Amino acid sequence: MSREEKRAWWHGEVERWRASGLSQSAYCRERGLRLAQFSYWKRRFAEAPESCPGEAALVPVSLLEGPGEAAADAGVVVELAHGVRLRLARGFDATVLAAAVAALRQR
Repeated sequence: MSREEKRAWWHGEVERWRASGLSQSAYCRERGLRLAQFSYWKRRFAEAPESCPGEAALVPVSLLEGPGEAAADAGVVVELAHGVRLRLARGFDATVLAAAVAALRQR
């Protein structure tokens, strides 16, 4: 298995664990993984998100107008995996957004 394949495989395991609702130990026991190795990769992806395969994938965007508001005044709603939704008002603070995204990645 190449380095990139290994990284992608571990990234998939970490993502499946996040979606599972199990503790790390239970997930590793169920999947036959070594807990120390799993923890290493989880930490690695948290510390260097750019090393996560497919992390910056582009998705389609559509503008919606709510009743009585123009699309230009609506701001932005970002929908992430697992039903997480960020609603950003027009003129939001990019520093606050970066902190929110970092916190969500650690979840």
